Amino acid sequence: MSKRLAYVLMGTIGFLMGIIVSSQTGVLQAQGAKEEEKKPVWSHAYELKVRKTGEQNFTADTKKVAIEVFKDAANGNIIYITEGGAIAVVKP
Repeated sequence: MSKRLAYVLMGTIGFLMGIIVSSQTGVLQAQGAKEEEKKPVWSHAYELKVRKTGEQNFTADTKKVAIEVFKDAANGNIIYITEGGAIAVVKP
């Protein structure tokens, strides 16, 4: 058996043993929800017009982007979420 194969086998066995041990001790298990979990509170929403590069003025055809604003009750951060799924978190 070559040294390379021996190292691969030893690494695989060590990896599998680590998975077995950690699954038995609960290291990989997800934490349960806390009893009084604070959820974000909806604050307000914006509908912003967004111009393209060559567009000089806002028109009726100008694209609009909706943004909703939440306040995180757990830590006080402000969360902005767009309709496209982009998220921004700001510390006040």
